[in-house]
Amino acid sequence: KAWTREQTKECFSFSDKNANEVILTYYNKDCIDENGNVVIPAKVGGKSVTEIYSYTFYDMGIKSVSIPNTIKSIGTSAFAKNQLTSVRIPKSVTTIGGTAFMSNQINNLIMTENVTTIGSRAFQYNKLDKPLKVLVPNDDADIGSCAFCNNFLPSAAFLFRGTAVRGYVGDLSECADTKVFKVPQFNNEGQQITKIEDSAFYSMSLSGYTVDIPEGITTIGGSAFTFGG
Repeated sequence: KAWTREQTKECFSFSDKNANEVILTYYNKDCIDENGNVVIPAKVGGKSVTEIYSYTFYDMGIKSVSIPNTIKSIGTSAFAKNQLTSVRIPKSVTTIGGTAFMSNQINNLIMTENVTTIGSRAFQYNKLDKPLKVLVPNDDADIGSCAFCNNFLPSAAFLFRGTAVRGYVGDLSECADTKVFKVPQFNNEGQQITKIEDSAFYSMSLSGYTVDIPEGITTIGGSAFTFGG
């Protein structure tokens, strides 16, 4: 839906990004409807709304949001600390900032392969219970540390690229009792893992943990465990 600036000035503020695009920078929480819903306009004054700025909807009690298929980027903590239970990320979005949806109640997340970057702790403290591969369809997406920590993912949050392990975005909760960090032997398709990529576990807090590397891994990349103590 296209809105004029006059129609949106009571609820939204925008800044010009370029001649054709604007950034959503502010939302008046008094505009949330009685059911806790928010509808973000796709166009304002003839310009596409392509970015949601950091903290725009932070801690407003929002229960649902409609994000238009013009948004390309969602900023840091843009929707953090709300009451969202279901979120559809439109196919136009490529970047989700750190802590963008942290501390909601999300148990249904729809995301496309077009998302290439997910910031640290973006979906931490929610109620997601599907495998990471289902939540993030793009196998090559750059996913920040602890992006899905403190959810209910059915398996450890390892990232794969073919038969290589390329990272880990969990909170080590599956290792809490044993203090053993087990590198997986197989990927999500059941294929034998043969490689740990460069910087796969870089800067992880593994002090006090035993690292278990399975047979079959023939290559460990540079800085794979650097600063893991």
